[in-house]
Amino acid sequence: MKVLFLTKYPYEIASTRYRVNQFFPFLEENGIECSFSPLMNIKFFRILHKQGQILYKILGVAWFSLRRFLDVFRALRYDVVFVQREALMVGPPVVEWLIAKVIRRPVVFDFDDALFLGSDGRARERWIRMLKWPQKIVSILRLSSHVIVSTPYLQAYAAQYNPRVTVIPSVLDCQKFIPVRRDSREEITIGWVGTFSSWPYMERLRDVFEELGKRHRFVLKIVGLGRDYPLRSPNIEVINLDWDLEREVEDYQSLDIGVYPLIDDAWSRGKMGFKVIGYMAVGIPCVCSALGDHVRFLQDGVNGMLAATKEEWVEKLSRLIEDKELRRRIGEAARRTVEEWYCTARQAPRLREILTGAKTHIAHHEFAQAD
Repeated sequence: MKVLFLTKYPYEIASTRYRVNQFFPFLEENGIECSFSPLMNIKFFRILHKQGQILYKILGVAWFSLRRFLDVFRALRYDVVFVQREALMVGPPVVEWLIAKVIRRPVVFDFDDALFLGSDGRARERWIRMLKWPQKIVSILRLSSHVIVSTPYLQAYAAQYNPRVTVIPSVLDCQKFIPVRRDSREEITIGWVGTFSSWPYMERLRDVFEELGKRHRFVLKIVGLGRDYPLRSPNIEVINLDWDLEREVEDYQSLDIGVYPLIDDAWSRGKMGFKVIGYMAVGIPCVCSALGDHVRFLQDGVNGMLAATKEEWVEKLSRLIEDKELRRRIGEAARRTVEEWYCTARQAPRLREILTGAKTHIAHHEFAQAD
């Protein structure tokens, strides 16, 4: 069986790497030949999400869109086409329609954010948002043989347009993201690993860290924010690093406590909480906003902590700073949670079953039509 994987983003972006590429070894070992075709490369992605260079961006979008249509012809050689987020970043779902309706290959559609809200949360330029097709996600849902989503919240939306929807959470390889022995240094490292588009979430914690700095000395390690994060407290050492793929696992392992702040809006309610899984996989406790999909699997005080107010954030971070045994106990429970469900070993077989089932579904559908 051969599957063509079409992704919006290149390998370096988490949604591509963790919802597509990391499953390839398992799929290949189990009889599925995988081919990977991202819409854009990492160079253009980085330029696209900076201010300015409008003409370059327009020409780039046009070039990569035209090149994408070659994948329609490539799809003739495959049994199933897997689309992650969307095949094209602007306009109607022409590529998905051609694959499903013209060359008649089953489409498995995967999305891990509330894309139906009209923006993926990254497009800064107004012209990009204007070119997005309002009903695009609905159309793709209707064209698809099977839909994969990361949360029940997204599943409820997708099920309105397609009866075959499966929740596969974003997961990590527990053989790579492993706990490490932590030294006995006095200063605790609190950290956040993310992307520049998430800076509004971290802004909400600035007052929390300032208040926490009145009570404790600690290191605040921020990875991937893409901007300065100045704090006034002399008790806080801020380490602000660019994200680096080669250092990703090490950055998670370097933390003693993770944080995951969100803003209470429709977009956040669709988020699965992938950073939370990263913290839990390396066996550290995390303090998270009390909203989002992670509230289903994160039990307050058991395998993590939830906070809704500034006072709760300060109180729970303080408890974790002060109590080494509490950090150890919560971290071990968090790791067990990931091993039980939120890892590639648990989810890869489910993905394989969906891909093989999509091929069978089309075959049965065509047989019924001929009959």
